[in-house]
Amino acid sequence: FFKLNPHLIIMSYYAMVTGTNAYSYSAANNCKFGSRLKSYRSDKKSIAAIAVGPSNYYAVACVGGAAWYCGPSGFKSKMESIDCSRIIHISFGYNDQWAITMKNGWVHASLLPDCLKKVNAHNGDIRYVSLCKHKKDWIVGWGRNGYATGGGLCSDLTSFLTSCNSSRKEIELVELGGGDNWFVKHSGGSKWSMNNDLSNWYKYEQSHSFTTISLW
Repeated sequence: FFKLNPHLIIMSYYAMVTGTNAYSYSAANNCKFGSRLKSYRSDKKSIAAIAVGPSNYYAVACVGGAAWYCGPSGFKSKMESIDCSRIIHISFGYNDQWAITMKNGWVHASLLPDCLKKVNAHNGDIRYVSLCKHKKDWIVGWGRNGYATGGGLCSDLTSFLTSCNSSRKEIELVELGGGDNWFVKHSGGSKWSMNNDLSNWYKYEQSHSFTTISLW
């Protein structure tokens, strides 16, 4: 018999927003993520991008430029210096990595060399950079359905992405989470493997348009 040290338990956090600004999330108790989502919804601000990460890392960016965030110092400095109304995707990753994808396909980021190399090769045409708590779990997507990965993605996801390429579907977003959780938005709809609570919530909300998601 032994007792787990709660500081060694890595929590799985998530957040999703639909077109009505309805949302579902799980985040660290000590962060202000939930209260900010509630405030933006009350103010009728349209949320464009969200991100959850380790500890109290999170970000919310709205269509009109309002934003609230907490993360590594470099991330906070970049958010303060850019036009947040142009953000379409935000992701936190292993060892304080982060990536902010803009509407014009440009990415601001702090990344490990392999992922950064792919971003630099396609910067200006990128649709998403999705990171994860695991070092090799990352994906950079560009153009209609181009992408490169760190080699750590689960077989179900890689098989599905291959099928999207084969059928020439447009891959609009791939979001990664720990424990083989993932979400793909493509031209034919969406497919996912994620937390049961979030999955059931989204099934109910699918009558509304998808806006954004973050998995950790």
